[in-house]
Amino acid sequence: YPDQGYGFIETREGLSIYFHRDVVRDGGFDDLEVGAELLYTLAPDEGPMGPMASSVRLLGSDHPIR
Repeated sequence: YPDQGYGFIETREGLSIYFHRDVVRDGGFDDLEVGAELLYTLAPDEGPMGPMASSVRLLGSDHPIR
C-alpha cells in the first residue's frame, strides 16, 4: 500500500508482518517492490494489524545473507 505509507512482509512461513514507511532503513520505502527480499526486525509487541516490524531493509543482490 505505497500510497498509504505501509505494507506487509510475507515470511517463508506464510506469516504477514505489517510495517510502516518510517521503519524502512535508508529512506528506501519508495524503492520496495512486491517480491523484493527484505531483512526485518520483528517488534516485541503486536500492533492493531498484528505482528509488525520495527526495522526493514531492502536486501541487494550482493548481500551476504542471500
